[in-house]
Amino acid sequence: MLSIFILSGTACIKKKVNNAPVKLLPLSPFTYTFTTPTAKKDGTTSSKNEYFFLNNNQETDRFLIAELHKKFKILDTGNYPNHSIYIYNKTETLNQNFKGNRDQLKGLHDDDLRVYIRYKMGKMDLFYLLKDGKVVYDGLHQIKIDPPFEFD
Repeated sequence: MLSIFILSGTACIKKKVNNAPVKLLPLSPFTYTFTTPTAKKDGTTSSKNEYFFLNNNQETDRFLIAELHKKFKILDTGNYPNHSIYIYNKTETLNQNFKGNRDQLKGLHDDDLRVYIRYKMGKMDLFYLLKDGKVVYDGLHQIKIDPPFEFD
């Protein structure tokens, strides 16, 4: 069973795997909008990051990867030069009670990052599945990454 929910223009996906629901839930700070030096020069809008966590840490199957890719591919990301979506595993720190900010996420929880999606000017250009801080699957090109490389 697959259900799609739209929150603030972002698709949230719920699917049963092994009788346990898999949900994307907003992770504080949920959105972070910032202006890059390039944006100031060329007059484009600010860039945007969105943060989610999975309510469980099951292995992500290819069906879920495909559904994430399909739903996020058609997402209206606005006119952001860069729009990134970070999906983390639920941990003792990263969960519905997390009240941190972007600086408390960036680089500190890379081993918990599960999926990274990036858009450039509204077009998806990266879709990575990660394990232990390393990119193991390219969902955009549907290929296994071997050997995995460290996500930076």
